Amino acid sequence: MKFTKLVLFSVALNFVIIGFASAYYFVIPQVFFSLPEEIAMVYYKCTSCSAATDHAVSDFKAGNYKIINWGLFSGNSEKLITVSSILERDYNIKMFGGGCMPISEIDCYNNRMRQLLIKKYGNHFIGDAFRKAVKLNNGNIPPY
Repeated sequence: MKFTKLVLFSVALNFVIIGFASAYYFVIPQVFFSLPEEIAMVYYKCTSCSAATDHAVSDFKAGNYKIINWGLFSGNSEKLITVSSILERDYNIKMFGGGCMPISEIDCYNNRMRQLLIKKYGNHFIGDAFRKAVKLNNGNIPPY
């Protein structure tokens, strides 16, 4: 009788553990744990490419300009003036690093946001910000 109760208890405990693990893996998007909050919120609102495009348009109209870059971070942002700080100061654009692996929905958001920003600021505003950051860093290439 004690052995049966022990087996039933361990089976029930395993189901509880599997349930929590499944909820963690399938219900809660991993982006909330691996990316900064600002990017996770963009990801949360961008459930499809069309939703991401619509969200970019609404953000643009509200003046919430965001660009997410993909790739590994390089450079020492504590000592150098970054491109993102120039964009935020001069254009009110927040630029974030999204990590190594691009997310297609956020790419749809980025593409539409960049189109709208290019229409507003011209084709070379990011290049201009990069050149200004290089100049302010005495020729050192800054991180994004």
